[in-house]
Amino acid sequence: MTTQKKKRERDIEKNYPMKQFVKKLRRLADCIEQGQRFQIQVAGE
Repeated sequence: MTTQKKKRERDIEKNYPMKQFVKKLRRLADCIEQGQRFQIQVAGE
């Protein structure tokens, strides 16, 4: 299976309430600023 096909099968869309989305972005930004790791889980992977 090609990487492109795997990627398409895994792509998902999810809607979050604005406050929850902002919280996630803030966590990401804080980790980047502090040089920490930030893990994103997509479809359980």
